[in-house]
Amino acid sequence: MTRGQLTIVAIFGFSLVAVCASMVWRHLQTRQVLEFWGPQAAELIAKPERVEAWKLVVASRPTATSGRTVLPNVEVGDDKYLVLGQKDVTRAAGFTHARHALTLSSSFEFDGAVGCVPTWTYGLAFSREDQNATVLIDADCRLVYFVEGDRVAVIKTRIAEGLETVLREQLESGDNAAAADDAGVEDNAKSSGAAAKERTSDTTNGNTQNE
Repeated sequence: MTRGQLTIVAIFGFSLVAVCASMVWRHLQTRQVLEFWGPQAAELIAKPERVEAWKLVVASRPTATSGRTVLPNVEVGDDKYLVLGQKDVTRAAGFTHARHALTLSSSFEFDGAVGCVPTWTYGLAFSREDQNATVLIDADCRLVYFVEGDRVAVIKTRIAEGLETVLREQLESGDNAAAADDAGVEDNAKSSGAAAKERTSDTTNGNTQNE
């Protein structure tokens, strides 16, 4: 075998080793997370048709306002959760990376102990046709809860912080807009009331002068 042939064989061998190493690395990156989500939910999280973000509060808490709808099929223990805000984030900035992070084993601490009692403050609802996967998030406890699978996992600090940041940006921006609308309505009401009082005062003064 000539030196050139040896070089080609060596290059081919290195390429094959690199491909095998990549496949092993990918398997290690996804094995545990596939066991947690299940293949169908993992694929749905990676490639959803629609993603909806929720801001949540426990229904029994005093801060929960009346008239809000209890989320269907979202019960954790004895608690039910209310939606205080929701938004379609399918194409929102940051959520492609967030979805990708949820499909990597490196984002989780599967051997980590659950160190606190979670209060689920955010939710992500992934859907495609008749498939659904619902994920509740407590960033302070660094926990995610897979509703359909009834499973809890610890996520790494950087993942918890990243999820909280993008969810807060999306959901609280909507809350601020709603608050601004409410303020605008209130200001308009005050202006209308003041104008009405002024017209009434002018009318009264006019009648007095005529007399």
